[in-house]
Amino acid sequence: MRQSSSCLRPVAILLLLATVLALLGESSIVFLDSVKRHAAQTSAENAPPEVQLTDPVSGVTALAGSYIGVSATAIGAHPIQRVELWLDGALKDTKNSDTAGGSSPFYANFAVLIPSEGDHLIFVRAADSKGIMGQSYSVSVTAKPKAADAQLVLTTDGTQTL
Repeated sequence: MRQSSSCLRPVAILLLLATVLALLGESSIVFLDSVKRHAAQTSAENAPPEVQLTDPVSGVTALAGSYIGVSATAIGAHPIQRVELWLDGALKDTKNSDTAGGSSPFYANFAVLIPSEGDHLIFVRAADSKGIMGQSYSVSVTAKPKAADAQLVLTTDGTQTL
């Protein structure tokens, strides 16, 4: 009788250890899944606003010294407070939300002066109510020279007046 109880004891201990290890494995899987879900939720809450430049399209041409229209849409997990227009790395204009809490989507329209001949880059940034910034892709605008102003030349002899 003593021999059979001494054999059962190691088997019972092994079964108990296997059960504890299985429970630990199951709880670690549940814990890791919970951590992943929390990280995904936190990541979505802290994602920057998506900003799309809807007009102009890249490669458009304009006359130097003229204005072109710029349209953008910003959408975020949090309401958009402000949209900024940038030309060649310099802030040119800002549109703030009409509502105190912001809005999403936020539609913004700008008119920007193309200052000189050559290539220029336009992009739009948006800030949400948490201060998180998002940025559109850049659009290239090529400015061509203005046509020379036509001049009318009149010649008179010394007796005529204009």
